[in-house]
Amino acid sequence: MRRRELWSTYLRGHGNPDAAVATRFIPLLLELILTRSGEGLPFVPGSYYPPGFRQHVLGHTAFPDDAIDHRLSAKDESGLPFLAELRAMLEPGSDVSATTLTSLAQVLNVLGLFSVSAKALGKRAAESGDPVLTYEVARSYYGLVTDSDKAAQPFHTLAADTGIPPGTRLSAYGRLIAHYCRRQRDLDECAEVAADAQALIDSVAADTFDLRLYVSRTYRALALYAVRRRDMADIADKMQLAIDLARGLSAAASTPAEKVAAAQNERLSLEASLKAFINSKGRAMVIDMEPDAAAGRLLELDPGDPYTQLYAGDTLWMTGHDERALECFTTGGALGTFPGALAAARAGVAFDTLGRKEESETWFAVAAELDPAATAA
Repeated sequence: MRRRELWSTYLRGHGNPDAAVATRFIPLLLELILTRSGEGLPFVPGSYYPPGFRQHVLGHTAFPDDAIDHRLSAKDESGLPFLAELRAMLEPGSDVSATTLTSLAQVLNVLGLFSVSAKALGKRAAESGDPVLTYEVARSYYGLVTDSDKAAQPFHTLAADTGIPPGTRLSAYGRLIAHYCRRQRDLDECAEVAADAQALIDSVAADTFDLRLYVSRTYRALALYAVRRRDMADIADKMQLAIDLARGLSAAASTPAEKVAAAQNERLSLEASLKAFINSKGRAMVIDMEPDAAAGRLLELDPGDPYTQLYAGDTLWMTGHDERALECFTTGGALGTFPGALAAARAGVAFDTLGRKEESETWFAVAAELDPAATAA
Protein backbone atom coordinates (compact mmCIF):
# COMPACT_ATOMS: atom_id res chain seq x y z
CA MET A 1 0.00 0.00 0.00
CA ARG A 2 1.53 3.32 -1.11
CA ARG A 3 -0.01 5.16 1.84
CA ARG A 4 1.64 2.81 4.30
CA GLU A 5 4.95 3.07 2.48
CA LEU A 6 4.91 6.87 2.64
CA TRP A 7 4.13 6.86 6.36
CA SER A 8 6.77 4.22 7.15
CA THR A 9 9.16 6.83 8.54
CA TYR A 10 6.48 8.03 10.91
CA LEU A 11 5.33 4.58 11.95
CA ARG A 12 8.56 2.63 12.18
CA GLY A 13 11.43 5.08 12.00
CA HIS A 14 12.61 3.91 8.58
CA GLY A 15 14.11 6.51 6.27
CA ASN A 16 11.99 7.40 3.25
CA PRO A 17 12.99 10.33 1.03
CA ASP A 18 9.43 10.59 -0.31
CA ALA A 19 7.82 10.79 3.11
CA ALA A 20 6.47 13.99 4.65
CA VAL A 21 9.35 16.29 5.62
CA ALA A 22 8.14 16.53 9.23
CA THR A 23 8.77 12.78 9.67
CA ARG A 24 12.32 12.81 8.31
CA PHE A 25 13.81 13.95 11.60
CA ILE A 26 13.14 10.49 13.06
CA PRO A 27 15.96 8.48 11.39
CA LEU A 28 18.41 11.32 12.05
CA LEU A 29 17.51 11.36 15.74
CA LEU A 30 17.55 7.57 16.07
CA GLU A 31 21.06 7.45 14.65
CA LEU A 32 22.26 9.99 17.22
CA ILE A 33 20.58 8.07 20.03
CA LEU A 34 21.49 4.52 19.11
CA THR A 35 25.12 5.22 18.25
CA ARG A 36 25.39 6.94 21.64
CA SER A 37 27.14 9.80 19.92
CA GLY A 38 26.50 12.18 22.80
CA GLU A 39 25.44 14.73 20.21
CA GLY A 40 22.04 16.16 19.37
CA LEU A 41 20.54 18.05 16.48
CA PRO A 42 22.01 21.56 16.25
CA PHE A 43 18.44 22.93 16.33
CA VAL A 44 15.06 21.75 17.57
CA PRO A 45 12.61 20.40 14.96
CA GLY A 46 9.93 22.83 13.81
CA SER A 47 6.20 22.27 14.14
CA TYR A 48 4.90 18.81 15.04
CA TYR A 49 1.72 17.23 13.81
CA PRO A 50 -1.15 17.91 16.24
CA PRO A 51 -2.31 15.43 18.90
CA GLY A 52 -4.59 12.86 17.29
CA PHE A 53 -2.79 12.95 13.94
CA ARG A 54 -0.89 9.78 14.85
CA GLN A 55 -4.12 7.87 15.37
CA HIS A 56 -5.29 8.91 11.91
CA VAL A 57 -2.06 7.58 10.41
CA LEU A 58 -2.33 4.30 12.29
CA GLY A 59 -5.97 3.82 11.38
CA HIS A 60 -5.61 4.82 7.75
CA THR A 61 -2.64 2.54 7.11
CA ALA A 62 -4.71 -0.37 8.47
CA PHE A 63 -1.87 -1.63 10.66
CA PRO A 64 -2.64 -0.28 14.13
CA ASP A 65 0.08 -2.41 15.82
CA ASP A 66 2.69 -1.60 13.19
CA ALA A 67 4.24 1.35 14.96
CA ILE A 68 6.64 2.64 17.54
CA ASP A 69 4.69 2.86 20.76
CA HIS A 70 5.37 2.80 24.47
CA ARG A 71 3.24 -0.32 24.97
CA LEU A 72 5.54 -2.65 23.09
CA SER A 73 4.78 -6.30 22.47
CA ALA A 74 7.32 -9.02 21.76
CA LYS A 75 6.12 -8.91 18.19
CA ASP A 76 6.94 -5.20 17.97
CA GLU A 77 10.42 -5.66 19.40
CA SER A 78 11.21 -8.64 17.17
CA GLY A 79 10.71 -6.38 14.17
CA LEU A 80 12.23 -3.28 15.74
CA PRO A 81 14.94 -4.51 18.12
CA PHE A 82 16.10 -0.99 18.96
CA LEU A 83 12.83 -0.27 20.77
CA ALA A 84 13.90 -2.16 23.88
CA GLU A 85 17.01 0.02 24.09
CA LEU A 86 14.99 3.20 23.71
CA ARG A 87 12.61 2.08 26.43
CA ALA A 88 15.50 1.33 28.77
CA MET A 89 16.89 4.83 28.19
CA LEU A 90 13.58 6.32 29.31
CA GLU A 91 13.74 4.58 32.68
CA PRO A 92 14.32 6.95 35.64
CA GLY A 93 17.67 5.44 36.59
CA SER A 94 19.21 5.22 33.13
CA ASP A 95 22.64 6.75 32.65
CA VAL A 96 21.77 8.94 29.68
CA SER A 97 22.96 12.49 29.03
CA ALA A 98 20.57 15.44 28.81
CA THR A 99 21.47 15.75 25.14
CA THR A 100 20.38 12.18 24.42
CA LEU A 101 17.24 12.62 26.52
CA THR A 102 16.43 15.68 24.39
CA SER A 103 16.78 13.57 21.24
CA LEU A 104 14.49 10.96 22.80
CA ALA A 105 11.89 13.63 23.59
CA GLN A 106 12.14 14.90 20.03
CA VAL A 107 11.65 11.41 18.57
CA LEU A 108 8.58 10.91 20.74
CA ASN A 109 7.18 14.32 19.82
CA VAL A 110 7.71 13.80 16.09
CA LEU A 111 5.89 10.48 16.51
CA GLY A 112 3.01 12.20 18.29
CA LEU A 113 3.72 10.31 21.54
CA PHE A 114 3.53 13.48 23.62
CA SER A 115 2.22 11.78 26.75
CA VAL A 116 5.10 9.29 26.75
CA SER A 117 7.63 12.10 26.56
CA ALA A 118 5.93 14.16 29.28
CA LYS A 119 5.52 11.26 31.70
CA ALA A 120 8.94 9.69 31.17
CA LEU A 121 11.03 12.83 30.92
CA GLY A 122 9.20 15.59 32.80
CA LYS A 123 10.94 15.03 36.14
CA ARG A 124 14.31 14.46 34.51
CA ALA A 125 14.01 17.67 32.52
CA ALA A 126 13.31 19.62 35.71
CA GLU A 127 16.22 17.97 37.52
CA SER A 128 18.66 18.50 34.67
CA GLY A 129 18.12 22.23 34.30
CA ASP A 130 18.99 21.78 30.63
CA PRO A 131 17.10 24.47 28.69
CA VAL A 132 16.69 22.55 25.43
CA LEU A 133 15.43 19.43 27.20
CA THR A 134 13.09 21.61 29.27
CA TYR A 135 11.79 23.28 26.12
CA GLU A 136 11.20 19.97 24.35
CA VAL A 137 9.36 18.37 27.27
CA ALA A 138 7.31 21.56 27.70
CA ARG A 139 6.21 21.10 24.08
CA SER A 140 5.15 17.54 24.96
CA TYR A 141 3.18 18.70 27.98
CA TYR A 142 1.47 21.68 26.37
CA GLY A 143 -1.07 19.77 24.30
CA LEU A 144 -2.00 17.33 27.05
CA VAL A 145 -3.54 19.60 29.68
CA THR A 146 -6.66 21.71 29.87
CA ASP A 147 -4.92 24.60 31.62
CA SER A 148 -2.83 25.81 28.69
CA ASP A 149 -1.87 29.00 30.54
CA LYS A 150 -0.13 26.88 33.16
CA ALA A 151 1.45 24.75 30.45
CA ALA A 152 2.87 27.89 28.82
CA GLN A 153 4.76 28.97 31.95
CA PRO A 154 7.98 27.05 31.12
CA PHE A 155 8.15 28.99 27.85
CA HIS A 156 7.95 32.27 29.80
CA THR A 157 10.81 31.14 32.02
CA LEU A 158 12.96 30.09 29.07
CA ALA A 159 12.24 33.22 27.04
CA ALA A 160 13.15 35.53 29.90
CA ASP A 161 16.40 33.79 30.85
CA THR A 162 19.19 35.83 29.29
CA GLY A 163 21.69 33.17 30.32
CA ILE A 164 20.49 30.56 27.87
CA PRO A 165 21.21 30.45 24.11
CA PRO A 166 19.18 32.88 21.99
CA GLY A 167 17.89 30.10 19.74
CA THR A 168 16.12 28.44 22.66
CA ARG A 169 14.74 31.80 23.79
CA LEU A 170 13.43 32.55 20.30
CA SER A 171 11.80 29.13 20.17
CA ALA A 172 10.10 29.81 23.49
CA TYR A 173 8.89 33.21 22.25
CA GLY A 174 7.45 31.53 19.16
CA ARG A 175 5.49 29.12 21.34
CA LEU A 176 4.19 31.96 23.50
CA ILE A 177 3.05 33.99 20.50
CA ALA A 178 1.13 30.99 19.18
CA HIS A 179 -0.36 30.46 22.64
CA TYR A 180 -1.59 34.02 23.11
CA CYS A 181 -2.87 34.29 19.54
CA ARG A 182 -5.49 31.63 20.22
CA ARG A 183 -7.86 33.96 22.08
CA GLN A 184 -8.83 37.54 21.37
CA ARG A 185 -8.65 38.44 25.04
CA ASP A 186 -4.98 37.46 25.16
CA LEU A 187 -3.79 39.79 22.40
CA ASP A 188 -2.55 42.43 24.87
CA GLU A 189 -0.34 39.79 26.46
CA CYS A 190 0.74 38.71 22.99
CA ALA A 191 1.76 42.28 22.17
CA GLU A 192 4.26 42.26 25.05
CA VAL A 193 5.66 38.87 24.05
CA ALA A 194 5.90 39.92 20.39
CA ALA A 195 7.77 43.10 21.33
CA ASP A 196 10.24 41.12 23.44
CA ALA A 197 10.73 38.60 20.64
CA GLN A 198 11.43 41.37 18.13
CA ALA A 199 13.90 42.98 20.54
CA LEU A 200 15.76 39.69 20.85
CA ILE A 201 15.86 39.28 17.07
CA ASP A 202 17.27 42.79 16.76
CA SER A 203 20.00 42.01 19.29
CA VAL A 204 21.09 38.70 17.74
CA ALA A 205 23.85 38.41 15.16
CA ALA A 206 22.19 35.79 12.98
CA ASP A 207 25.46 34.61 11.47
CA THR A 208 24.96 30.84 11.80
CA PHE A 209 22.56 28.42 10.15
CA ASP A 210 20.75 27.60 13.37
CA LEU A 211 20.22 31.22 14.40
CA ARG A 212 18.91 32.18 10.96
CA LEU A 213 16.53 29.22 11.23
CA TYR A 214 15.25 30.37 14.63
CA VAL A 215 14.85 33.96 13.45
CA SER A 216 12.90 32.83 10.36
CA ARG A 217 10.56 30.76 12.53
CA THR A 218 10.05 33.68 14.91
CA TYR A 219 9.14 36.03 12.07
CA ARG A 220 6.54 33.48 10.98
CA ALA A 221 5.13 33.53 14.52
CA LEU A 222 5.09 37.34 14.48
CA ALA A 223 3.17 37.17 11.20
CA LEU A 224 0.54 35.10 13.02
CA TYR A 225 0.21 37.88 15.59
CA ALA A 226 -0.25 40.33 12.71
CA VAL A 227 -2.98 38.08 11.29
CA ARG A 228 -4.84 38.19 14.58
CA ARG A 229 -4.62 42.01 14.48
CA ARG A 230 -5.73 42.05 10.82
CA ASP A 231 -2.68 44.14 9.95
CA MET A 232 -2.07 43.19 6.31
CA ALA A 233 1.02 45.39 5.95
CA ASP A 234 2.68 43.78 8.96
CA ILE A 235 1.66 40.29 7.82
CA ALA A 236 3.37 40.91 4.49
CA ASP A 237 6.45 42.42 6.17
CA LYS A 238 6.96 39.56 8.62
CA MET A 239 6.18 36.81 6.12
CA GLN A 240 8.59 38.28 3.57
CA LEU A 241 11.34 38.33 6.19
CA ALA A 242 10.54 34.73 7.10
CA ILE A 243 10.52 33.48 3.51
CA ASP A 244 13.69 35.38 2.55
CA LEU A 245 15.56 33.69 5.38
CA ALA A 246 13.93 30.36 4.53
CA ARG A 247 15.13 30.52 0.92
CA GLY A 248 18.65 31.32 2.04
CA LEU A 249 18.62 28.39 4.45
CA SER A 250 17.42 26.00 1.74
CA ALA A 251 20.26 27.16 -0.50
CA ALA A 252 22.88 26.93 2.26
CA ALA A 253 21.85 23.60 3.83
CA SER A 254 24.60 21.02 3.51
CA THR A 255 24.13 18.31 6.17
CA PRO A 256 21.17 15.90 6.21
CA ALA A 257 19.78 17.61 9.34
CA GLU A 258 20.11 21.06 7.81
CA LYS A 259 18.38 19.94 4.61
CA VAL A 260 15.39 18.53 6.52
CA ALA A 261 15.12 21.56 8.80
CA ALA A 262 15.43 24.02 5.91
CA ALA A 263 12.84 22.19 3.82
CA GLN A 264 10.41 22.11 6.75
CA ASN A 265 10.94 25.78 7.49
CA GLU A 266 10.44 26.89 3.90
CA ARG A 267 7.35 24.70 3.49
CA LEU A 268 5.80 26.08 6.68
CA SER A 269 6.48 29.63 5.49
CA LEU A 270 4.90 28.92 2.11
CA GLU A 271 1.94 27.17 3.74
CA ALA A 272 1.35 30.16 6.04
CA SER A 273 1.48 32.48 3.02
CA LEU A 274 -1.03 30.38 1.11
CA LYS A 275 -3.35 30.23 4.12
CA ALA A 276 -3.33 34.03 4.17
CA PHE A 277 -4.12 34.08 0.44
CA ILE A 278 -6.96 31.55 0.83
CA ASN A 279 -8.40 33.35 3.86
CA SER A 280 -8.39 36.62 1.92
CA LYS A 281 -10.55 34.92 -0.74
CA GLY A 282 -7.73 35.32 -3.21
CA ARG A 283 -7.35 39.07 -2.75
CA ALA A 284 -3.89 39.23 -1.17
CA MET A 285 -0.61 37.35 -1.52
CA VAL A 286 1.70 38.30 1.34
CA ILE A 287 5.06 37.29 -0.15
CA ASP A 288 6.83 38.10 -3.41
CA MET A 289 5.46 35.09 -5.30
CA GLU A 290 2.38 34.49 -7.35
CA PRO A 291 0.06 32.04 -5.59
CA ASP A 292 0.49 29.39 -8.29
CA ALA A 293 4.27 29.61 -7.99
CA ALA A 294 4.11 29.36 -4.20
CA ALA A 295 1.85 26.31 -4.47
CA GLY A 296 4.26 24.76 -6.97
CA ARG A 297 7.23 25.29 -4.68
CA LEU A 298 5.32 23.84 -1.74
CA LEU A 299 4.54 20.74 -3.80
CA GLU A 300 8.18 20.49 -4.81
CA LEU A 301 9.37 20.65 -1.21
CA ASP A 302 6.92 18.29 0.48
CA PRO A 303 4.50 16.37 -1.76
CA GLY A 304 4.19 13.56 0.79
CA ASP A 305 2.43 15.75 3.35
CA PRO A 306 -1.39 15.84 3.11
CA TYR A 307 -1.41 19.44 4.37
CA THR A 308 0.71 20.38 1.35
CA GLN A 309 -1.77 18.79 -1.05
CA LEU A 310 -4.75 20.38 0.72
CA TYR A 311 -3.48 23.98 0.71
CA ALA A 312 -1.88 23.76 -2.73
CA GLY A 313 -5.14 22.34 -4.04
CA ASP A 314 -7.20 25.11 -2.45
CA THR A 315 -4.88 27.72 -3.97
CA LEU A 316 -4.90 26.22 -7.45
CA TRP A 317 -8.68 25.80 -7.41
CA MET A 318 -9.07 29.42 -6.37
CA THR A 319 -6.82 30.58 -9.22
CA GLY A 320 -8.68 28.54 -11.83
CA HIS A 321 -6.23 25.67 -12.35
CA ASP A 322 -8.90 23.02 -12.02
CA GLU A 323 -7.03 19.92 -13.13
CA ARG A 324 -3.95 20.69 -11.05
CA ALA A 325 -6.18 21.33 -8.07
CA LEU A 326 -7.95 18.02 -8.58
CA GLU A 327 -4.60 16.25 -8.71
CA CYS A 328 -3.67 17.78 -5.36
CA PHE A 329 -7.00 16.95 -3.74
CA THR A 330 -6.96 13.33 -4.90
CA THR A 331 -3.31 12.88 -3.96
CA GLY A 332 -4.02 14.31 -0.53
CA GLY A 333 -7.02 12.05 -0.11
CA ALA A 334 -4.90 9.04 -0.99
CA LEU A 335 -2.48 9.93 1.81
CA GLY A 336 -5.14 9.60 4.50
CA THR A 337 -5.24 11.47 7.87
CA PHE A 338 -7.67 14.28 8.64
CA PRO A 339 -6.21 16.81 6.17
CA GLY A 340 -6.29 14.01 3.62
CA ALA A 341 -9.97 13.48 4.39
CA LEU A 342 -10.55 17.22 3.86
CA ALA A 343 -8.69 17.00 0.55
CA ALA A 344 -10.88 14.08 -0.52
CA ALA A 345 -13.99 16.09 0.37
CA ARG A 346 -12.63 19.02 -1.65
CA ALA A 347 -12.18 16.62 -4.58
CA GLY A 348 -15.81 15.59 -4.21
CA VAL A 349 -16.96 19.22 -4.35
CA ALA A 350 -14.67 20.08 -7.24
CA PHE A 351 -15.70 17.09 -9.36
CA ASP A 352 -19.35 17.89 -8.67
CA THR A 353 -18.83 21.52 -9.70
CA LEU A 354 -17.29 20.31 -12.96
CA GLY A 355 -20.24 18.00 -13.59
CA ARG A 356 -18.25 14.80 -13.05
CA LYS A 357 -20.78 13.14 -10.77
CA GLU A 358 -19.36 9.62 -10.60
CA GLU A 359 -15.90 10.85 -9.58
CA SER A 360 -17.52 13.22 -7.11
CA GLU A 361 -19.37 10.38 -5.41
CA THR A 362 -16.19 8.31 -5.26
CA TRP A 363 -14.22 11.00 -3.47
CA PHE A 364 -17.02 11.92 -1.09
CA ALA A 365 -17.07 8.25 -0.13
CA VAL A 366 -13.30 8.28 0.42
CA ALA A 367 -13.65 11.35 2.64
CA ALA A 368 -16.43 9.77 4.69
CA GLU A 369 -14.42 6.58 5.11
CA LEU A 370 -11.32 8.48 6.29
CA ASP A 371 -13.23 10.78 8.64
CA PRO A 372 -17.01 11.31 8.61
CA ALA A 373 -16.52 14.86 9.94
CA ALA A 374 -14.57 15.84 6.83
CA THR A 375 -17.63 15.95 4.59
CA ALA A 376 -19.18 18.54 6.90
CA ALA A 377 -16.02 20.67 7.21
